[in-house]
Amino acid sequence: MTTEPTDDADIATKQYVDDAVSGVSVPDQFTDLTDTPSDYTGQGSKVVKVKSTEDGLEFADESGGASSFLDLTDTPSDYTGQAGKVPAVKSTEDGLEFVSPGTPDSHHTTHEAGGLDAIKLDDLASPDDNTDLNVSTSAHGLCPKLPNNSNQFLNGVGSWAVPSGGGGGSSRNIIIDEPFDGLTTGNIDGQGSYTYASAWDDPAETGYANVIVKSGSDKCLEINPPASTTQNIKTVVSNKFGLTPGFRLSWKMKSSTDASGNSGGLLIADAGGTTRASVRFGYSGAWKLRFYNGSTYYLDMNASADTWYQIDMVFQPGASGVGIVLLYIDGVYKGTFSSTQIAASGKGLEELRIYWTSGTTETALYVDDLILEVYHPLEAA
Repeated sequence: MTTEPTDDADIATKQYVDDAVSGVSVPDQFTDLTDTPSDYTGQGSKVVKVKSTEDGLEFADESGGASSFLDLTDTPSDYTGQAGKVPAVKSTEDGLEFVSPGTPDSHHTTHEAGGLDAIKLDDLASPDDNTDLNVSTSAHGLCPKLPNNSNQFLNGVGSWAVPSGGGGGSSRNIIIDEPFDGLTTGNIDGQGSYTYASAWDDPAETGYANVIVKSGSDKCLEINPPASTTQNIKTVVSNKFGLTPGFRLSWKMKSSTDASGNSGGLLIADAGGTTRASVRFGYSGAWKLRFYNGSTYYLDMNASADTWYQIDMVFQPGASGVGIVLLYIDGVYKGTFSSTQIAASGKGLEELRIYWTSGTTETALYVDDLILEVYHPLEAA
């Protein structure tokens, strides 16, 4: 039959044909086909491709595509002569080419003062140990490295030097230069060898004024009397110099506590014993550092216990019967104060005293790096 039966009488004939067809075996998997591999074992991740014999299919590793940048169809074919260049889209917008990189945009202003990302000088890493940032006569810069010499000052050409009128040789102007390191640990009475001043005198010889070790070979003077006791030591300076202004007196000092009633520091006195100038610790509602002319004070600076302070008093000529003292504390100028002329009535400076008066609480005064320096040539012996 060439067409489907349309009459019921022909149904038996159609059923026979259908049954005959259903008896044919039809593949239901890829591997059941006659021109494909028989199984998938060991073929994981592979792809199907036509055999080179062109008579069936087989499993094969995936391949094809570019293996390097130069294998792409829209890139340069080689790197020759292109060192340092970068890929960029062509002006024709149909591929890439190598071009020289452009100059980066300037951005230093963002890091400068007022910029969005300003960098502070002290947030940078420490500089090298060289002279690159030193100030000079032809360029600004940072200060040269400190010479670790308290007798030297930075002069106008950017060098550390002893002020005019001082130095070595016959014009040496240092009367006392006492760091206490060379003295024997213990009571200071009779210690100290100076060309133009006497050894230290502890009149009571109580042992309350002692040279002590701060650390290693570094020593200092400690005055530590019992509560309600005054300790007073001195050195007598050769009065033949008069030590009329100017001269400089420099030292470091600190107190162990800040108890009420304690008082003391370093003072200069004339040959009659009159106090001409001093800087002392004391208590007045709080711990203070004060400059005194006699018994009158002119500076009332808050201070802290157990803190070293660098004191410098520079004496200069003033009006008749009056001198002036420039005061510096920790290198900061604190003012110019009057002082009774230290050469008045021929009584030039004679005594350099360090004293401490304890209140109800025992407290120690510490002194170190004491320097007395005149600003004019010394007279012949």
